[in-house]
Amino acid sequence: RFGYSDDNGDGIAALNEDGDFLTLEKTADVDKYISRSGIDLYKFFRIGDEAGPSFITQPMSLGNSQILITRPQFTYENTKNSVSTVKFDITSQVDYNNQLKAGVSFQFHDISKVQRNSGLGSDASDVRRRLLVEQWEFKPTQFGGYIQDRMEYAGLVINLGVRIDRWDPKAADWKSYYNLFLLTNNFPVDDSLRSELVPLRGKDNVKPYWYVSPRIGVSHPISDEAAMYFSYSRNSIPPPFSRLYGSYNAVLGSAGGLPQFASLRQEPVMSSNYEIGAQWEFIPRKFGLTFTAYMRDIENYSQYPVTLSLANGANAMWISAQYADARGVELGLQALRQTYFDFVTVYGRLNYTYSYIKATGWTGNDATQPTTFSRPDTMRFGQSLPFNDFWSYNKVETNIAGGAAAGVGALLGGNYDRAHRISYVLFLEFPYQVMISSVGTFQSGFYYPLSVTVDPRVAGRDFGQAPWNKQVDLRIEKGFTIENIHFAVYFDMKNVLNTTNIIGYDNTASGAQLWEYSAAGIAKLNDGTIDPTGTYKRAVGYDGSPFYDIPREYYFGVRIDF
Repeated sequence: RFGYSDDNGDGIAALNEDGDFLTLEKTADVDKYISRSGIDLYKFFRIGDEAGPSFITQPMSLGNSQILITRPQFTYENTKNSVSTVKFDITSQVDYNNQLKAGVSFQFHDISKVQRNSGLGSDASDVRRRLLVEQWEFKPTQFGGYIQDRMEYAGLVINLGVRIDRWDPKAADWKSYYNLFLLTNNFPVDDSLRSELVPLRGKDNVKPYWYVSPRIGVSHPISDEAAMYFSYSRNSIPPPFSRLYGSYNAVLGSAGGLPQFASLRQEPVMSSNYEIGAQWEFIPRKFGLTFTAYMRDIENYSQYPVTLSLANGANAMWISAQYADARGVELGLQALRQTYFDFVTVYGRLNYTYSYIKATGWTGNDATQPTTFSRPDTMRFGQSLPFNDFWSYNKVETNIAGGAAAGVGALLGGNYDRAHRISYVLFLEFPYQVMISSVGTFQSGFYYPLSVTVDPRVAGRDFGQAPWNKQVDLRIEKGFTIENIHFAVYFDMKNVLNTTNIIGYDNTASGAQLWEYSAAGIAKLNDGTIDPTGTYKRAVGYDGSPFYDIPREYYFGVRIDF
């Protein structure tokens, strides 16, 4: 829930006011707070394309730009989401070799949204200021059931199972993708009757989605000191409700460029996961090696916009599309607990990972694979879009994007693709409950798409690479035991070397040009200076994701164990 407050009712939302939110569901409140086109410009909020001067300061210089502070547009949003879950699980040791597990779960969602904002324009006679108003409530449901058999035979362990899921959005899709809205007079909105563009939805809800997820895992000893394993699983999750129902029934007071909309025909995110590995204690009870190779592929990895060029203007319709995968190998060296000189106990682990993580994007520029649609396309596709054809469109390899908005990308590889990762953890235990531990990570720089290239056709497809990241953390701890209570005081130092680690950059048009440039087809960082902060020298992106990791930090603390 977010918006503005006006505790004293003086028509100004001051910084120190934090009472009830302004909802502006009454016309009288709209008239009190929002100006009209070129009229009442003294009021606190403005409309989106105000026809008069709305600036409250003289221009200020920031770099090569002129900056003016203007009155804000009004916004209010209240989104609620509650979930009720019923689960039942049962486990039975059928015999010495078989353990059966089964279960079912039901999830009942109740999600609602109220939104009002003055981002659209109006004319001087429009008392409602053409607020964009959106109100809806949906109750989607999810069902899941599974059965699993764990089989053990002379060291061989097999886990075999299957899961079935059902997801019902409980909402209707567009009646026609080529006629999204109907201009309706005297349409009730809040406390008034308005002339509005009202979304046209089908009379029936979309059909529920069913999907089956098999899982298998096998572990087998090779010798007394070695074993190998293999696993496969197929997983599915629904798309986020926030993107599925976005702008579901927003009523709009003007035509032209409208907000972006989502199709209800969005397939679940589907992933296939493969892993094979081995463990070998090559010096028994002292040192061991591990090896793992994995692959994870994801269908419907992201939302992708297609363009609908309709009578009211161009609309972006978001659909589920694209593919991504992560593959790699991991090598590990483990030192088991060993005491040396009857004084210090040492143990730890060293890991190296090589990974290759990429997604896809449509190539475009192929008339047989359209991504822009207009009314004449009803002759080819009826009232729908070619959903069954999108999967076969020509694709190119793209980068996994970073930042808070990375979505499934974060599940694939920590937001950005980094080819090499080295990590260690080391513990030293001394008498009198004294411990020193250290954790270190060393990662190759993330890949990023080049926006400035000699050949503009490969812009966004060729990649550059950021500098390596390095971080070493240290902890010193002293423990105490009093009766049955154990506690410890500790000192932590994060990023001991105080390394400047870049984990993102200002990926705007101007920021990307400052971050990289192209000469003879070779990308270099701007002027040899590594600066991800863009034109305005901000250390965070618009979505709040940081461009730098932490500097050196110090912590003192107490840990108590009962």
